[in-house]
Amino acid sequence: MSNTLRDTQLTCQTNLDCAIALPAPPAGGYQNLCRDVSSNFADSARGCEQGYFEFSHNYECGVSELALSGVGKAVSTIANQDVRTRLLRMGLSSTDKVCVFKPKAQVTDNWGWCNGSMGDAAHTPKDEGYYDDTSVDGTLNCSEDDLLSDPWTYYKGEIIVVPSR
Repeated sequence: MSNTLRDTQLTCQTNLDCAIALPAPPAGGYQNLCRDVSSNFADSARGCEQGYFEFSHNYECGVSELALSGVGKAVSTIANQDVRTRLLRMGLSSTDKVCVFKPKAQVTDNWGWCNGSMGDAAHTPKDEGYYDDTSVDGTLNCSEDDLLSDPWTYYKGEIIVVPSR
């Protein structure tokens, strides 16, 4: 099969823009690599999905979750006084452990941009987000492995789950 009619699925202004999708020049050069070099990605059928994205997660608090660093916390160490009082009124003691979750979310677009936070203790949202590119410091900035960026938007509260007795 000739690569000259291959649809690279890339946004192209010229056929040379799509040349990076091929390991070597096809027979006959880089002609006709894109179906329509004048259209933009956002104009393509796969460029935009209308509607909302929904995600749900069930939080559990068992022996393994209580043992996780930063998750299992004694009631006395919970910073919010109102929450501590409510837990004590439920019959828990100050030494009982509960699971405390701090959810975070990440959205990465088709171009490699993701949302993120400044990396400070308050997790202040970063206006411009991060770009998932290794050319700057060798790491993907939208990855959990990048210790220099904080590519998440954090839930402002906490989810506290009391283990079943």
